Amino acid sequence: MRIFLFILVFLSGLSARAQTQSFYIDSLKKELNSCKEDTMKSLLLSRLCNEMVIVDAKQAIQYAEHGIKIAEKIGFKKGMALCYKNAGVCYHFASNYLKALEYLFLALKYAEKGGRVEGLTFSNIAMVYHAQEDYKKALDYYFRALDIAYELDIKYQIPYHLGSIGVIYVSEKKDSLAEVYLNKALLLNESENTGLAAILVTLGGIEKRRGHYSEALSLQLRGLKMSEGLGDNAGRCVAMNGIAETYLFIAKDSTGKIKPDSLTPSKKTALQKVYSYTQAAFELAKEQGELAQMRYAYQNLREYYHETRNSAGELEAFAQYIKLNDSIFSKENKLKIKSLENQHELDMKKKEIELRNKEIELNKLVVRKKRNESTFLIGGLGILLVVIFFILKERKKSERLLLNVLPHKIAVRLKKKEHPIADYFAEATIVFIDMAEFTKFAEVNPPKDTVSVLDNVFTLFDGIAEKYGLEKIKTIGDCYMAVSGLPDPRPDHANAAAKMALDVKHSMKDYTTPDGTKILFRIGLDCGSVVAGVIGKKKFIYDLWGDSVNMASRMESTGIAGEIQCTDNFKRKTESQFLYASRGLVEIKGKGKMETWLLQGERS
Repeated sequence: MRIFLFILVFLSGLSARAQTQSFYIDSLKKELNSCKEDTMKSLLLSRLCNEMVIVDAKQAIQYAEHGIKIAEKIGFKKGMALCYKNAGVCYHFASNYLKALEYLFLALKYAEKGGRVEGLTFSNIAMVYHAQEDYKKALDYYFRALDIAYELDIKYQIPYHLGSIGVIYVSEKKDSLAEVYLNKALLLNESENTGLAAILVTLGGIEKRRGHYSEALSLQLRGLKMSEGLGDNAGRCVAMNGIAETYLFIAKDSTGKIKPDSLTPSKKTALQKVYSYTQAAFELAKEQGELAQMRYAYQNLREYYHETRNSAGELEAFAQYIKLNDSIFSKENKLKIKSLENQHELDMKKKEIELRNKEIELNKLVVRKKRNESTFLIGGLGILLVVIFFILKERKKSERLLLNVLPHKIAVRLKKKEHPIADYFAEATIVFIDMAEFTKFAEVNPPKDTVSVLDNVFTLFDGIAEKYGLEKIKTIGDCYMAVSGLPDPRPDHANAAAKMALDVKHSMKDYTTPDGTKILFRIGLDCGSVVAGVIGKKKFIYDLWGDSVNMASRMESTGIAGEIQCTDNFKRKTESQFLYASRGLVEIKGKGKMETWLLQGERS
C-alpha cells in the first residue's frame, strides 16, 4: 500500500482558508511593501512563505530566502529559524529532500529550545525522513514534536502529530496501531482542515487494504472533497492517487464477492476511474513539482496499463517510475543527507559546549564577587561552615537514599563496608505483579501520564507490602517484585505474601487510569530457597536468585489477568488458611506442563 501523506505535519503550520486565503495573501503583500528592513519584515516574509507554499512553492521559497537575508543582517534569530523552517518545507514539497534537511537543521540551530518553532521543525524533519522511508527516524522526530506540543499545550498541533504518527504506522503496515493514533487525532480535530482531510484519506487506505472498498472510497472521497474546499492542492493530489489505487484494487479483485454499486463499480468502469483519477493527480503533482506524488501516479499507471494489456504503456510508465525513484532515493543524496546529519549533530554539540562554558564563566564571576565582598577570615570560616553543613546534609541524604533502595539491615551492613553481601535463605516467598496490556496505554499517552500512573500504582503496592511486612525488591517496567521472609526470616512468610496478593487484587479490581483505560493485574507466587545479595559498586541493587524466583515470575507471566496464580508447592504450604481453585495443567517454560492454582481468598 503506497500512502504518502507526509504533507500532514507540514500543513500543521498552515491555515488554508479557501476563498479568504487569496485575500489574506494580498493583504500580507500590501503590508510587506510598506515595511522597513527589520524584524517585522522578516516575520511577514516568513508568513507569506507559509501561506504561499500550497499555492506557489517556488515563489514561497523566494519569500523565505528574502526573509533569511534580512534576519541574518539584523541578527534576528527567531526570524532566521522561521524562514529556514518554512523554506525547508517548500523544498520538501518539491521533493528536494537534501535541501529540505539542510534548511530544517539550520532552523533548529536558531530555534528556541523547547519552543513552538523547534516543535514544528521536528515534525517537518520527520516528514522528510518519512518521504525517504526512514520510518525509525521519522517516528523519533514526530514524538519529539508531540512532546513539545503537550508541554506547551498547543492544542491545534497535537492532532496533526498524532495523525502523522498514525500515517507512519500505516506505511509500516501496522494498521491496528495506526488506527489508534489516527482515531485519536480524528477525535481532537474540531473543524474541517487539511489535517482532518489527510486522516480520512489514510483511514480509507487502511480499509482498502482490508478489502472494504466501499468504506475506503467513502472516506477517501470525503477527504478529497474537503481538500478541494480548502484549496489544498497537495491534499487533493494525495487523495486522488489513493482513490485511483482503490479502484485498481477493485479491478484486480479475484474473489468474485464484489457487487457493483454506487461506489464499487464493475472492472471496466473501475479501470476507467483509475485512469481519470491518476491523470488528474499526475497533472496536479507536475504543476506543483511534487516528485513523490508523480512517482505514485506512474506506479498506478503502470498497473493500469498492465490490466488493460497495453505493454508499451506499461513499459513507459515503469521507466518513468524508475527514473523518479532514482532521483528521490539516489545513493548520492543519501550520502549527502548523512553528512548533513553529522554536521547537525556537531553543531548541536558545539552549542551545548558553548552554553556549558558560559555557565562555568558565570559561576567563576559569582565566586570572585563573593570573595571580594568579605574578608579572608570571615569568608574562609563561612565557606568551611557551608562545606561542613553540605557534607552532613549530603551524608544524611545518601543514608536516606540507601534506606530507600535497600532493606535497613542490608544498608547497615553496607555502611560497615561489608562487601560482597550474599546470603542463603532456606524459606521465602516471592511475589510478582504485572500490569496487563499496559504497553498499549503507554504507546498512546504522553510519557508524563505513563510515569504518573506507574508512580501511583507502585506507591500503593509499597504501602500494601509494608502493611504485611514484605520487602520490595525492584520494579521492572510495569512489573513489581516483592519478597516475604528476608532479610529477616519469618515462619509465616507464605501466608503474609498470600494476604498481600489478595489485598492487591481487591484494591485494584476496578482500577482505571485518568483517561478511563481499565488496567488488570496478573499476580504470581512461589516459595522456596533463594540466594539474596547486593550487586554493583556505585549503583547498588539488592536482588534475589533461585528456582522459586523464576517460578514466581512464570506464574505471573502465564497467569490470568485479574487473578493470582501459584504453584502446587505454594498451595500445599498455605491451603490450611486459604482457598484455591485448580487451573489445570499449564505449559511452563523450562518445566513443561504443571498443575497450577488460583488463590481465591482466606478460609472463614
